[in-house]
Amino acid sequence: MITARSGFTKFRYQLYDAGGCLAGQLLLPTFIPVPRNGWAADVVPEAFKDHVKISWGNRSLRVEYDLLSDRAVRPNDLKFTLVEGNATLATATVCVSGRPTWTIDCDVGQIRLIRQARFFRHRFAVLSDAVQIGRIRETTGFSLWRRKFEIALPDTVDPALQAFLFFLCVNAWFR
Repeated sequence: MITARSGFTKFRYQLYDAGGCLAGQLLLPTFIPVPRNGWAADVVPEAFKDHVKISWGNRSLRVEYDLLSDRAVRPNDLKFTLVEGNATLATATVCVSGRPTWTIDCDVGQIRLIRQARFFRHRFAVLSDAVQIGRIRETTGFSLWRRKFEIALPDTVDPALQAFLFFLCVNAWFR
């Protein structure tokens, strides 16, 4: 089980392993990220392009995204890609029309995130082949400044992939 904690900012999350040792972090961009296939991809200078960064141990990963639709009024469907070096580790398709769905293709197989409604709490169920294999939930308590999350997935799931799933949940909660 991995726990994630934020400080006063929601742009940086410290990731702790099952033993409670700091093992990595999730850094969200302070600039607005530019999709690879968006109209601004060629307009925005390289110095202002920023990616979501995940570090776990000595591994350094980034999250890139593409637009899958071009709606002017409603939100666009998105595709997030977890990249380590030049290798793609996982892709997530986020469809926002109707009730949002998150489908992740990775080495474990196909994973789906299902938002579970709770008052004042954020909670996602993680499913593989329609069977719940874990959950991602907020365990903050009564604090609005520092948030705490629990990522409870089997040990067979790569910790970097668990951090990616946590990023998808954070992106859904706070955007």
